[in-house]
This record gives sequence, C-alpha cells and structure tokens, in this order.
Amino acid sequence: MADSFPSVFSADDHSVFTTHDSALTLFATHHSLFFRLRQTDWPLLAAALSLVAIGLTAIDSATESAPGAGPIERQLVWVAIAVVAMLIAAWPNYRLAERLAYAVFILCMPLLVAVYWTEPVNGAQRWLRAGPIGVQPSELAKLAFVAALARFLSRGKNARRGWMLVVPVVLAAVPVALILKQPDLGTAMLFVPVLVAMLFGAGVRLKYLAVLVVAGVVATPFLWKAMSLTQRSRITGFLEQRDTGPRPRDEGYQLYQSKLMVAFGGTSGADDATELHLPFDHTDFIFSVVAGRWGLAGATAVLVGFAVVVWRGLRIAARSPDPFGRLLALGIVALLATQAVINMAMTVGLAPITGLTLPFVSYGGSSLLACFIAIGVLVNIGRRAEDSWSVAAQA
Repeated sequence: MADSFPSVFSADDHSVFTTHDSALTLFATHHSLFFRLRQTDWPLLAAALSLVAIGLTAIDSATESAPGAGPIERQLVWVAIAVVAMLIAAWPNYRLAERLAYAVFILCMPLLVAVYWTEPVNGAQRWLRAGPIGVQPSELAKLAFVAALARFLSRGKNARRGWMLVVPVVLAAVPVALILKQPDLGTAMLFVPVLVAMLFGAGVRLKYLAVLVVAGVVATPFLWKAMSLTQRSRITGFLEQRDTGPRPRDEGYQLYQSKLMVAFGGTSGADDATELHLPFDHTDFIFSVVAGRWGLAGATAVLVGFAVVVWRGLRIAARSPDPFGRLLALGIVALLATQAVINMAMTVGLAPITGLTLPFVSYGGSSLLACFIAIGVLVNIGRRAEDSWSVAAQA
C-alpha cells in the first residue's frame, strides 16, 4: 500500500537538504569565529604586541650576537610560547578561573618553596629549571593571587565586613614572605598595591584601608630587619644617589650608569648609547636602553603603550558583567601598571632598584609568559562584557 504512493522527496532532494544543513553549520561556525574576532579588544592586543616589538629591538641592540641561540633568539621562542598561552587563556569562559582560583593559588605555594633547593643565580633562588628551560614560580603566583583575591572579594558581603579582611591580608602575606626569602624584594612589593587596589575596587570602607596602611607603616622596621644585605644596599643606594663627583663603584654604580644612558639618549637617541656599561641592561634596565638608543621618542612610545594597556584594561573592568570579572580585570591592570611604573621609576632614580622586569619589554620568559596570560584573560573578560552590552542594547 505504501509503495503505491510516490515519495515526496527524492534521493537527490535529500542530498540537497544535507548539503544545505552542512552549509548552515559551516556558516554558524564561521559566524561564531567572526563574532569572537570582532569582539576582541584589538587596541589592547596591539599595545601589548607593540611593547614586545620595542623590547625585541632593544634586546637585540643591547646584546651581542654569539654562536647558537642568544638572548634575542631565546626571547623570540618565548614570544611564540606566550602568544599561544594568551590564546588559550582567551578562549574558554573566564569563570573557569573563578572555579580554579584557590586550587591554583595553593599549588603555587609549594613551587615558591621548591626554589630554595635550586642553585642561586646572581645571589637569588627564583627559578625552577627543566634542562635549558627556567621558570619563575613567583610570576605565576602573582596571577594566582589576583584570581584568588577576586574570587574571595566577589562573594557575598566579604568586602563589607571588616574582620573578613584578614583573609585578603593572609592571601598576600604568605606569597610575600616566601618570595622575600628567595630573595626578591621587587616582586614581593607588587602584592601590596595590587591588594589595596582590589580592596578599593571591591568597595572596602576607607577606614579599613587606612588601618591596613598604618599596619604597613608599623611593620616597616620589621621588614627592614628581614631584608638581606643586598636588598638594604639598594635602598641606601637610592637614598644616597648623586649625579656629581666621581663615578660610584659600589651599590650606586648601576643607577649612575642607568641615568647616564638615559641622559645620553637625549631627545633623539644615540646609536652608541648601548656601549655604556650597564649591568642587566636587557632585563631590569631595558627602559634605559630604549631611552638611550631612541631618546624621548622611544621612551614616549613605551609610556603610550602602557597607557593604552591600562586604559583598555580599566574599560574592560568597568564593563564586566559580574563582580569577579571586574575585580579580576582590575587586579591584572593594577599588577601590570604597578610593575611598569616601579621599573621605569627605578631606572631614573625615582625608586629603589628592586630587580623588577618591565612587562612585555624586558628579556625573560617567565615574565613574558605571565604578561600574555594576563592579556588573554583581559581579552576573555572583554569579550563576555561585549556580549552582555549587546544583549542589553537589544533589550
């Protein structure tokens, strides 16, 4: 009986529908990819990549070519690794970081302890090595701290209760104590302004913040006693710096040479500025190399690059659809901005020499990796923020 009725659709018609469905699937996939690309914060990415380009050029200018893989070749490898890490951080929903924040933070603590059993490099034990690859756990611990603190402050009324502020202080104190023992004063210092910025962004009352500031001032003498002789000499060198008289041969030598290189660059730069002897010129003092080699124009380009990163990061934080995303973005911006300001300030004598790298610009794989993961997270938050704003606009 059924055979007496012809089929409504022939086999050819079925293939047409199958092809049509495949085309729709392919279109939806490409549309989703296009939508993600359109919502990517391209000014943020352009600023970060521009800073990397400046850094690569400065590293190449400050270091001598040698057989095998030199600093510039190794940095290029780390740039490739860091970009891949950024793409991975930018792809899944950033709320995954909220679920994993505490676990990753706790995991970083044994890594900070493990460096105590490694061979010192320039008097510090900061790296875990696997063959030729060395990683600084403190760089990853900074991001883990920001994520863990953002999760805690975004939950309920944690930020409104004075006694609950003990938790953020402990979250900061544990890694600070472990990093100071390495010793790494510069990295340890970063946790304090990031903590204050995130507490302020979470709406903590000013009187509680004032209590924390007073507690920090009271703890300063104890911190001084806990510092190594090298760390103390850097602070005394900063306080006793001079620009006249004979060239210092002690702890003031590095700062003297840095300021001399910056002055040598002037407004338009000097080709032979990098011939001045400046220890760690391609790492901690890369800003001096940029200012000496390309003068005011080079220094301004670096400042503009960081200004764009801060501007776009704060914009992402302000447009974030949830408290965790807002605080996470704010913490990342505070971390990058504080580290950049301290590094550039120390190269011209406005802050003690602390051994901090200049984000995106200095030579160093761990620093570059952490910075690009941070950018990937910002792009991730920004894309979700654009989604929420699009929905709100349509409503």
